[in-house]
Amino acid sequence: MPIETRVHGAGGTVSQAAADLGAEVVAVPVRRGPVAPAAEVAEGLPFTLDELLALHRAKGEPGEITATQVRIGDRVRELLLYGVGDAAPADLRRAGAALARRGRGR
Repeated sequence: MPIETRVHGAGGTVSQAAADLGAEVVAVPVRRGPVAPAAEVAEGLPFTLDELLALHRAKGEPGEITATQVRIGDRVRELLLYGVGDAAPADLRRAGAALARRGRGR
């Protein structure tokens, strides 16, 4: 029996979108440089997103994925910080392909 993978784009806060969709995995884009977006995701973590990226030597390059677990709402979910580089079309295609590979079979 194949496992169905569904991808949803969502607006609003990451926490609310994850809860509304019942998401097991939450993916947040990261551009090159310090992390400003999705700082709310780090509220339940004992470290900042910048510290997590530094630990993994991640730079926000297109297709780069850094993963950790985080409590969002009432349950633990996998958090993926995926690099989008400068967000040029080619960068976004690479990021999308990397996320698709990572999510296959989930």
